[in-house]
Amino acid sequence: MGHRFIVVGRGPMGAAAARHLAAAGEEVVVVGPEEPENWSQHDGVFASHYDEGRQFELASSEKILVRLAKDSVRGFQEVEKATGIPFFRRHPNLRVGPAGFSDDHYYNWEGIDAVGRELSVETVHLGDQGLSETFPQFCFESGSRGLVEPNGGVINPRRLVKAQLCAAQANGGTVISDEVVALNRRRGDIEVVLKNGKAISANQVLIATGAFTNAAKLIKRRLAMYLYGVTAVLVEVRGESRPNIPTVTCRFGSEP
Repeated sequence: MGHRFIVVGRGPMGAAAARHLAAAGEEVVVVGPEEPENWSQHDGVFASHYDEGRQFELASSEKILVRLAKDSVRGFQEVEKATGIPFFRRHPNLRVGPAGFSDDHYYNWEGIDAVGRELSVETVHLGDQGLSETFPQFCFESGSRGLVEPNGGVINPRRLVKAQLCAAQANGGTVISDEVVALNRRRGDIEVVLKNGKAISANQVLIATGAFTNAAKLIKRRLAMYLYGVTAVLVEVRGESRPNIPTVTCRFGSEP
């Protein structure tokens, strides 16, 4: 049986797309693997949302980013209420950089202040003394400047995806736990071949597989993207204890 839409990839983007399509009354299937139980022995697709915390910021020198962030908070609350799955909480953010450094975006201190005043985003500036007194847990370089966003936030990516998929299913969407290994364009539809050997089809297919799009060779024309390695350190904290510190983004040095 053919479907109206198939979304390939069930991470944050794919799950959100499936939720919106289902909410619009469209018949949609979203396909993607479950998180592997043993990371060290997994050799297949590995998604980017397998952790418990991502920094969420409102403060920006770009008005459109602030407006989108505020709209997102309202969207988070709606999804949480509809599904009963909490994934967002308010939490302070701290960005630190050299006092004499600025750029066109993230460390555009004056721009952040101007947009914050216009769009009601609270921020607090701190110098060396303010940083050491407010955050004695850290030892920043002398000559640093900090910006605190008291009403920032933290998103739990695993729960975010779970909530989006739950909302999609509540509106008639279907979730298939498998990998897509091939897409075959046919007359009148597109065949989606799964790793288990089965195939499904749809009138339209949305590919939301991020960096794995090229690696999986799902489309003939490679996406013009540059991949680079980043070391991510994940720390497992037992129980419900949570350190009383902000999320921190820190820049060392003033070179581009």
